[in-house]
Amino acid sequence: MVNRLVHISLKSKKILLTFFVILLCFVFSALKILESIQHKSLGSEKVINSNTLTFSREYVEALIRERGGAKAYSELKIEAQNLDLFEQHGLGHTFGELLYNREGVASITVCDSDFSFGCFHSFIIAAIFDKGIPVVDEISSYCEIKYGGSGGHGCIHGIGHGLIEYFGSSEEGLISSLGVCQKIKSERTIMGCRNGVFMEFNYPSPDRDGNKKSARVYDGENPEYPCNIVDSSFKPACYYELGRWAQRSKDSFEEGMDFCNRINESEFKNICLMGIGTNAAEKSYFDPKKAYSICSYLSIENGLGKCIAGAEYIIRAIYPNMSKDVLPCHFLVEGMDQCRRDMQHLSE
Repeated sequence: MVNRLVHISLKSKKILLTFFVILLCFVFSALKILESIQHKSLGSEKVINSNTLTFSREYVEALIRERGGAKAYSELKIEAQNLDLFEQHGLGHTFGELLYNREGVASITVCDSDFSFGCFHSFIIAAIFDKGIPVVDEISSYCEIKYGGSGGHGCIHGIGHGLIEYFGSSEEGLISSLGVCQKIKSERTIMGCRNGVFMEFNYPSPDRDGNKKSARVYDGENPEYPCNIVDSSFKPACYYELGRWAQRSKDSFEEGMDFCNRINESEFKNICLMGIGTNAAEKSYFDPKKAYSICSYLSIENGLGKCIAGAEYIIRAIYPNMSKDVLPCHFLVEGMDQCRRDMQHLSE
């Protein structure tokens, strides 16, 4: 009798164990199916787009639709960590346009300095094409709500990109765009909307299919164009971007620096070198020591401190919490304080 009970007990345990195994398999399968359904709801795989070197528009669009703009942006930042700086910027452009299309003007507060401000650029381009010039006031108000009186570096700057796209990259389009910038309450002397205008004029953003547009061609007969045709109030911003454009056009930091040093007016020569410094920071992936190393082709007399000031400005914009003790101006044995004053000049 006892043996029979033991046999029944063992048999019951086997049945119970089998039941639990089957149950676990069912739960696991259900979770995999749910995961698959959730993945399919995003529309497509994270296919790399050969034009933008980034995630497919379909994936980004579905991510915004399913997660909402803010959460989708946070997820993309994690997923894009292995992309290089320029690929991330391209992804920012894709995200910004699709964010606007889905959630409207108020969602510009989702954008930030990540992806080198790319979200702002295409978001505002899309908004201006959708609603026209009157939307600029609405955008600048949201920028000021999020960033205070300055409107933020990338937020107001993105308006300039949108204006050139809207008016066109002609002299008439340039002048019209700058006229709109001048009316923005938080506009600054160098950075801000006008800076975005000159950047877009020299280096147009990719079109909405991710196809790159040609940069403005260097004209040896008129090297300081378009700075020599704009009103004096816009010249500082123009020469800052002229330095960046010259370096990229020549594909050489040394030649870009020499270009700036041939500018006769010292104020504009110095601002041009600050633009070169911004490129040095970007080229070095915002590494302060590497940016300093690129600028060190220059001597103090030829504008080393100006180049370093430009590098420090953009590094601070991207990494506002970075310690001053590791920023480029700190590496100047002499002239650190002047370098910081020059850097501050870019924010005025």
